[in-house]
Amino acid sequence: VAVAAADTYEALPAKLLRGGDAIVRRYGSVPIFKLDDDCSLDSGFTPAAVARLATGADYAGVPVVYATHDRCWHIGKTADATLRPYGKRFHGQWARGGAYLLGRRAVDAIHREWALFPDEFGAEHYEDKMVGDFLRRAGIALTPLRTEDLGIAVDMRDRLVDDRAAASASTPGSAATPALTPPSTPALTP
Repeated sequence: VAVAAADTYEALPAKLLRGGDAIVRRYGSVPIFKLDDDCSLDSGFTPAAVARLATGADYAGVPVVYATHDRCWHIGKTADATLRPYGKRFHGQWARGGAYLLGRRAVDAIHREWALFPDEFGAEHYEDKMVGDFLRRAGIALTPLRTEDLGIAVDMRDRLVDDRAAASASTPGSAATPALTPPSTPALTP
């Protein structure tokens, strides 16, 4: 699918929205498995596992669960060197952008909302957070997975933030405060 969007990091939200629109117009309501071009499939990946996941999940992926997520992830990746550190609030977990599944219900909700209210998706340069925040508002929950469950190799480490240290440091006088951990996740079977 070719879409009218710049080939820049900050254009990822437009690429996702326009790509989803093109897919829905061509194929109807179908699940979409979003995979970054810097990811690779490993020996654990099977299309059948993704297809099974798509039958039971509206939205699935490896969750970002900390309010201290890497707000500078885009620095050095964007064409616009004036973009500052990310300044929007953390409203809840979302699927990391390297790879995630949008089931039919999620695809339909995003497609409908973007057609009616495109500005709801504006001023965002983290497409994965944009999707997660919208789906949360729409009542569509994230099914958390592990990278190994997807059979995909991707660098999803925060480069500039140690989430566990930040979680401990956020509670005064509590050096031993446990970091938040995502819920246990079911493994996909090929």
